[in-house]
Amino acid sequence: MTTEWFIDHLEELDAHVARLLDSIPDTEAFDDETRARTRRRLREIRAQINPLLVVLHSRVDTDDGHSRATTNDSHSCAATDERRPHTDSDDRGSHTESDDPPPE
Repeated sequence: MTTEWFIDHLEELDAHVARLLDSIPDTEAFDDETRARTRRRLREIRAQINPLLVVLHSRVDTDDGHSRATTNDSHSCAATDERRPHTDSDDRGSHTESDDPPPE
């Protein structure tokens, strides 16, 4: 298996988790606590995938003959994301858990 194979699969997994995050508000079967817990766990998954993608992308870029400086510059946004937790606002504009209606 190649680095590109891992990158492709991790990107697919990240996109799938993002779709799951987007679908949470429409999931009627979830109560508010389950919805919040699911949202938190899915964000944690994305937060674990992102640093892996950064490292793997930098290895592919380095293997392709790019210098380390170029690699770091081209992934500066992703490297910044690695240091901060993933939030709902990353997925859906400025929406936060506090924007959800209070439990009934």
